[in-house]
Amino acid sequence: MLLPVAGKETGREKIARGFHNAKLVCIYDSESKAFEWKETSEISPNPGDLTHELKRLQINTIISGYIPPMVLQIFTRNGFSVLKARGRNVHENISFFTQNQLESFTSQAARELWGCESGCNSCSSTSCKN
Repeated sequence: MLLPVAGKETGREKIARGFHNAKLVCIYDSESKAFEWKETSEISPNPGDLTHELKRLQINTIISGYIPPMVLQIFTRNGFSVLKARGRNVHENISFFTQNQLESFTSQAARELWGCESGCNSCSSTSCKN
């Protein structure tokens, strides 16, 4: 499982507003209960290769508080489960994840968060939050 992280201060790790704002990612292995912190550029310096790199790393779940509708569509079409974060605390969201308390990120939720009314073509540069 992977979360985009805004910054890492022990005990105060916050989920980034999205991958484009993430300085780090937290990779959590639910089987071994191990955490790994990486710079976003270590995962994939080329955004077009991100889904391939995540698959190579055997990551199949992403938790984010915000995600553009098109990115959500790319992730889900490539077989990733995308879950909506509850708040911004990394450790709390990992706990919610392990207890199956996170909801799937829906297209409608992504459009609402990014200021899109009915679809991606309704976004304008003044209304989108990206």
